[in-house]
Amino acid sequence: MAIDRLRTLLWVQAQMRLCSQRNQPLYIKKKGDPDAGIIFVQLNKLDGTNELFTQIRGAEGILNWVPVSDKIRLNDIEVDEYLEKQKVYDPDIWIIEVEDPNDKFCFIEKA
Repeated sequence: MAIDRLRTLLWVQAQMRLCSQRNQPLYIKKKGDPDAGIIFVQLNKLDGTNELFTQIRGAEGILNWVPVSDKIRLNDIEVDEYLEKQKVYDPDIWIIEVEDPNDKFCFIEKA
């Protein structure tokens, strides 16, 4: 059974609008496949640390946002190294960075 998905580009545009409404800067660091590119969201805490998330599909077929590391926060170098490896592995990824020093970011679901 095929699972319907929202195009990645539409999800990114919706997230951009929500961040704009909250006066929360969002940067597209890398554009990937507009239809089905995997998204990495970097929440920059502006203190040299970041939270980095991607999506995985659970057993029920629902996409969930999960951290890419067991560490709660990664420094800027760790994030850059991780994302560079991901770009080599899959050139169609999206990398979104959001300035989030006050933990106000809220994921919108992608289904």
